[in-house]
Amino acid sequence: MNNDQNNGSGTSHDASPENASSNQISLKATHLNDFINITTHNVQGLSTVKKQQQLNTFLLTNNIDIMGISETKLSTLNAKYLLKNNNNSEYLSWWDSEGVQMSSGVGIIIRKQLALHVRSCKSYKGRIIYSMLTYSSKENLN
Repeated sequence: MNNDQNNGSGTSHDASPENASSNQISLKATHLNDFINITTHNVQGLSTVKKQQQLNTFLLTNNIDIMGISETKLSTLNAKYLLKNNNNSEYLSWWDSEGVQMSSGVGIIIRKQLALHVRSCKSYKGRIIYSMLTYSSKENLN
């Protein structure tokens, strides 16, 4: 990720996802369903095109809103093109890797309508990643 700030306990990143330009995040804040679908997946490597396509298909067919990805075995630079290469414009993503591609690499993929609310994304050594989403007191999720 860009704009890293090492604070000793992990890495802090700005709230800009890897695959978004500044004009892409101007969507109206609406919620898609009555529920937020959240899932995680230890992909045990995302270096093949087939696995990347399977991940993309899973996101779209199961209406996943937020997905945590672990053990990508991709560098942060390679991971940021994952959704772009599969022509997926419904999601934004944040990635981190320690640089050791053997077993590290994490990411969060969030549907654009929810990604509007991401205020920070932090990670630790390519093994842990989390995002903080904030809502105003007047907003409802449904």
